[in-house]
Amino acid sequence: MNENDSLIARVGKIFAGVYYRPQSKENGWIANGVSIHTPNKQTQGSIKYDWSAVKPNSVTEWYHSHPGGGPIPSFADLEMLALKYNQGYIDIDNFTYGIISDFGCTSLVIVSEEAFQSFVERLQNDKEAIMGNFNDLVDAGTPGGVEEKISNYIKFLQQSVSGLQLIFNKYSEITQKWEGWKARTVDSGGQLENLDCNK
Repeated sequence: MNENDSLIARVGKIFAGVYYRPQSKENGWIANGVSIHTPNKQTQGSIKYDWSAVKPNSVTEWYHSHPGGGPIPSFADLEMLALKYNQGYIDIDNFTYGIISDFGCTSLVIVSEEAFQSFVERLQNDKEAIMGNFNDLVDAGTPGGVEEKISNYIKFLQQSVSGLQLIFNKYSEITQKWEGWKARTVDSGGQLENLDCNK
């Protein structure tokens, strides 16, 4: 990802439109390796695409912004990801899903399709239980900064056996530079640490 110049450029462009602009509309794109699909409807809190123009099994990138919001995918984002996976739009081997916020860009990759498929089925069949776990760990988790939010999100992904790995590209307000995508995990003490990742 850190060597994907086109992805870096797309993230930078969306970031420039959202950085400390909480009243801006959500923005983003869907890419399939050949075409870039832009939204056909945008509001401050939602974004929509014409999915009829997207080919099955082709989506390699799916990113959108959270103006003034958190750096992590919401529960509604996970539900939409699960829906489009079930509908056969995702190119599993090449896919990243991302959120762009004031803090940088958080990406999810599917590291185990078997685990992710099971997670998607549980989202459909036991939504209340998974949403309760999400609310307890993520929404009502220990208050704090971006590191704590990401740490709690990773805990949710791990406890849910989601098959998803979180990769974070932090934007430093001090240096005004991107730090690069790094796979993150949580150590036994609940602190974030980097994973060695060649993505």
